Amino acid sequence: MKQVLLFILFIPILLGAQNISVSSFSKLSGDLDARVNHSIKDQNGDKCAIIKVVTTQKGFKWEGDALGIVSASYKTGEYWLYVPHGARILTIKHEQLGILRNYRYTSPIKEATVYELVLTTKKVITTVEDFETPTQWVVVTSFPDSASIYINNEYKGKTTFQQELPLGKYSLQLDYPMYHTKYDDFILDEPNDKKIINSVLLPDFGSIKLTSYPENGAKVFIDGEYTGKTTPCTLDKVKNEKHLIQLSHEWYVPTKKEVTIANSNIKELEVRMVPNFATVQIDVDAKTSVFMDDKLVSKGSWKGRVLKGFHVFEVKKDKHRNDVVKLDISASSKIDLTIRPKPIYGKLKITTYPYDAVVLIDGISYGNSPVTIPDLLIGEYTLVLEKQGFGAATKTINIVEGEVFEVNENLPRGKKVTISAKSRKTLIYVDGVRLGYSPVTKTLSFGKHKISLDRGGEEYSREFEVSDKGDSNLYFITDADALLDKADNTYKNGRYEYSQNKYEQYLELYPNGDRSNYVARRLNKLYNSKQEKNSYFMYYHFDKVSQFSFGGGYLDKNEIGWYGAFKMGIGDMEYDYTELNMYAVGGITYKIFYPLWFNLGLGTGFRSIYNFDVDGTGDDYEYDKWEIFPEVGLNIKISDFLFLKYGIQYNNKDGGIMSQFGIGVTFDSLY
Repeated sequence: MKQVLLFILFIPILLGAQNISVSSFSKLSGDLDARVNHSIKDQNGDKCAIIKVVTTQKGFKWEGDALGIVSASYKTGEYWLYVPHGARILTIKHEQLGILRNYRYTSPIKEATVYELVLTTKKVITTVEDFETPTQWVVVTSFPDSASIYINNEYKGKTTFQQELPLGKYSLQLDYPMYHTKYDDFILDEPNDKKIINSVLLPDFGSIKLTSYPENGAKVFIDGEYTGKTTPCTLDKVKNEKHLIQLSHEWYVPTKKEVTIANSNIKELEVRMVPNFATVQIDVDAKTSVFMDDKLVSKGSWKGRVLKGFHVFEVKKDKHRNDVVKLDISASSKIDLTIRPKPIYGKLKITTYPYDAVVLIDGISYGNSPVTIPDLLIGEYTLVLEKQGFGAATKTINIVEGEVFEVNENLPRGKKVTISAKSRKTLIYVDGVRLGYSPVTKTLSFGKHKISLDRGGEEYSREFEVSDKGDSNLYFITDADALLDKADNTYKNGRYEYSQNKYEQYLELYPNGDRSNYVARRLNKLYNSKQEKNSYFMYYHFDKVSQFSFGGGYLDKNEIGWYGAFKMGIGDMEYDYTELNMYAVGGITYKIFYPLWFNLGLGTGFRSIYNFDVDGTGDDYEYDKWEIFPEVGLNIKISDFLFLKYGIQYNNKDGGIMSQFGIGVTFDSLY
């Protein structure tokens, strides 16, 4: 507990005497503190004068005149007041001693000059109290932040550090991972002040710029840990010491390299990697499949890398025997591997009556009959025999390894016919044989045949007959063509319900048909069109000269519509003036976007005006006038029943624009 013993000594006390007084004020000519040692500039950039106030007391406050006091600080046994040159007055205040107000300096205050003011008090207060240790604040910051801080070898936490410490000398230590420890000393000797220490720690790491050759893309490990990077790359914050770099690549032997980082530098390291693969090339045709170690690697020729070691290569092709090669491959070699599937043959002999018929096997010509084809790959084929003036003979043959397949065919008589469909995208088959896309020309035997048409999922088939007197140009319309022709024609003619039914029927019959997207777009347009209906309308119209008006018209969602109205009104009825008018107007409507229509019209009307003199100063008069006026407006369907109209009309009466309004009902048609 603080104990205070106050001794109050009174030096003769006189009623009304001041407790603060100035005993002397003088210039210190040899003191260079204001000019050199401790100079401070005022707001005008001039060096301040220093008034050194000599006193044994503390707790004073100082006020200057209009020029003010730039700074005030306590030194041992005195206060230093920095004042601008030209200052004249000083006011001294103290919590216990009171105020010495407006003390006027006895000599002018000059720039960069030191003065001494000796201060005495008539009342002395001596305080005896428990000892209080003087302290000072210390603030420690660091880069990087959050460094561990030790003061006098005692851990104090992390930077930024702030603490009030007793005056004295201290040791400082800052630690941060991957940075050099920093040691420093500091002294606290300014009570009630603060000391700020900003420390920059030096890095204890460097960087490695790493590349590999002959190829990059190797995984990078450092001291056994995967970095998540591949070459080329830069490894940052590598500690200043020796490290083991390891590179791993799919096609190269794993490689190790030692590197030492010192002085936080950037180390450039290029690592040569030893290949662990060979390059193998196999040339085959596009129908041959290439396998390596039972895994398909290519359809057709292949060139690729193969790891060093034992591998099995195999080629496969339909109607051929597989070929297999086994190799023990060494690294860095280049191998052109000759490997071919072995064909499996049978034999075909063909004779015809009459002879010299063209022989087509799966569409490929093999000459004219009679003919022997000694090496024909095994399997099933379609054989077609053709001769001018005779019908084609078509049959399926099956070639077996090591066997002879014989054909002896009498060609039927026939004629050349041209077969076409509505679309060139239609594929034509006759008697199961594909002839090509429409139109096709073929010699067919007399008699009945079966035709099949296929347009991307729109299939159609029927029988037809070729005769000596029959037509040589055969044209076929598929069921899908006929269905869509009806749908399109009725759509163009406005029979939307019927066309919708036909489009929907097409999608039901041919969901994956070639024209299904086209039909879907048409149906979507029809469905939307049902929401945007054509409408008849009737409305009541009014403006400032036509209070009674009725009209009607037609709003067409695709084309130009029409409207008309009859207007009648009484205008400006007063004691001496009467105006009667009757008008008719008509024009067109046109959709801007549903449900808003624009209208443009022209009107004509009759106006009768009668003015009679009620004060006896003039004659009564009457006149009739025909008028023509244009008008424009907007029409909007608020709902399927409510209709609003707004327009403007050129008003012949006053030569200006007149607004007009209308409200009415609509009667929608289905489309």
